[in-house]
Amino acid sequence: MIRVVDVQTFEEYCDKEGLTVTVEPAVDREAAMTGLIKIAELIPIASVGDWDDDNAEAISAETWGRALLFLAQADGIFPGGNEPFISPCGDGSVHFFWHDRPISRRLLVEIKAGHQIMVTMTDGTRHANCHCDEPAYAAREIREYYYR
Repeated sequence: MIRVVDVQTFEEYCDKEGLTVTVEPAVDREAAMTGLIKIAELIPIASVGDWDDDNAEAISAETWGRALLFLAQADGIFPGGNEPFISPCGDGSVHFFWHDRPISRRLLVEIKAGHQIMVTMTDGTRHANCHCDEPAYAAREIREYYYR
């Protein structure tokens, strides 16, 4: 289980957990830290089996690590720039969800156990799905969809 103890920056957390994060473009460190805090609050809760009292699968340290790697790549990923809703899910995955109500844009990123990432995107008129293994590739595909 990943434990978060007295870290002040995103880089400090990655160093402490042995995660290597290379980012292009540069990460908005304040936004990354906000997401990191959300994830840090969820890790102790959802890293054990049956965390939701409905037989939920424990989320592995590897899945949490990949969620953090995706978060590091997600700066400015969604038009409108709002923070994602971050949620552990009963199947052992971590979800990131963005929603822009006036324009009906939605983005759901599911970091699954076993190196799979599923992305569902819509901008109100178009809809697309992407399945991949790497957090950086998922972020690149999302940017291409929304900003082409």
